Amino acid sequence: MQIDFHHGVTYVVSRLAGFDHAEAETIAYCAQYVDDATNGGVIKFDNGWSFSRISSAHRLLDYRNFQELANHYVWIPFHFLPGNGGLPAGQSPIGPLTHKLICAPNSYVAQDMVRECIAQRHEAYALHRLGITMHVYADTWAHQGFMGTNDKFNSASKLLDANGNPDRHLMDRLKSFFIGEALPLGHG
Repeated sequence: MQIDFHHGVTYVVSRLAGFDHAEAETIAYCAQYVDDATNGGVIKFDNGWSFSRISSAHRLLDYRNFQELANHYVWIPFHFLPGNGGLPAGQSPIGPLTHKLICAPNSYVAQDMVRECIAQRHEAYALHRLGITMHVYADTWAHQGFMGTNDKFNSASKLLDANGNPDRHLMDRLKSFFIGEALPLGHG
């Protein structure tokens, strides 16, 4: 999903749900920040305290996208919430473990996540958590049928447009991206 949904729609829905402007802006900012938080690591303060940041996103052409551990810290919890094969927590779907990882819209896991967020609504961080929760929840639709790991299950073929024809526009955009954006190497 793009910023127009994760920020814009989240803001509008928050206002419709009764949050004031400042609250809705916090929720929407946090929903978008999940896609923008590409920096991680430890921050050390002068008083001796430290804070370990976890990035919830990687840039499209980031080597970390190909590291399996990055999938577990970034893609699975923040973007491809496992659907557990359509079953509630504590139950296991028949088949390989990877079937538990397939993202499904409004899954029991997603509903449990939203319920827990609501249960914690009186905490000081509640609006921030709500924004992050709404991002993950919305992504259960956007990423349905895929999993947040490098797996052949995610392979796509026969990319078709709305009329059932090969999607030439997508192919042209991909060619343009990889030639224009990904390879600005220059010459010596």
